[in-house]
Amino acid sequence: VMIDGNATGTISEIGGAVDPTIGKVALKITLPNNSPLQNGTTVLIEFALDNKTTNFKISVPLSAVKLTGIGPVLFTTASSTLVALPVVLGKVEGENVLISEGADLDTIIVTDARGLNDGQIVRVTTK
Repeated sequence: VMIDGNATGTISEIGGAVDPTIGKVALKITLPNNSPLQNGTTVLIEFALDNKTTNFKISVPLSAVKLTGIGPVLFTTASSTLVALPVVLGKVEGENVLISEGADLDTIIVTDARGLNDGQIVRVTTK
């Protein structure tokens, strides 16, 4: 991402939900060591978007996405075990984000990925 037009960084964490009072999402951004920004600074960021046409398949809550070393993942289950599905993120729309690759309408996902890990044993319930 481009930050305030003069620094670049990589998004390392996306907050669980949009703050309804201010309409913003908290992001943690990893910066290079020589960055002029200080920890906790509020900034305006710009995303570099690919202009090619993308077929977005589904929209999921931001809280369902976990950013990992391999990139963003959603969690699904197989025999009560969590399985991390690498996904390609699209545009953020309110409290949701579009997914263009890695999951579709038939994919059952965990809606809150906080603290979850691939291979973790879980008890499955539905809403």
